[in-house]
Amino acid sequence: MEQMAVLQEKYPLLEATKLVFCGLQAELALEQKDMEEMLGNALEYITWWDWKQQHKAEAAVQQVFNFSQYGTDSYYYHILHIGAAAANELEKFRTAQTFWNRVPWKLEGFDASPYQQDLRNTLQGYKRIQLLQKQY
Repeated sequence: MEQMAVLQEKYPLLEATKLVFCGLQAELALEQKDMEEMLGNALEYITWWDWKQQHKAEAAVQQVFNFSQYGTDSYYYHILHIGAAAANELEKFRTAQTFWNRVPWKLEGFDASPYQQDLRNTLQGYKRIQLLQKQY
């Protein structure tokens, strides 16, 4: 984390590098059980993910081969999951919902089973749980 912070301060980073750094920092925060840091990095990751989706050609040029797994759909879903889990832990259920809204629940071949318990935790945080259950 310290080395990434030094690099971020010292050099202008490419957007794809920022995506990778946010993913790594979210996972490191998960290992350290730092929910605030995990949530903040997961939120920033989805910002850079959206940039990647909107600037596909530029993102492809910036792609670093050693870190290509951090720009995959499956890694994106992983970050959505840990971001939602952190938001649940911090009882920020609306923020958790912003992560869940990005999960492609109805995509053919998508396995939602790893997300179901954390999604239940989010839903239980709402008073109007029945309305949200229909959405997911």
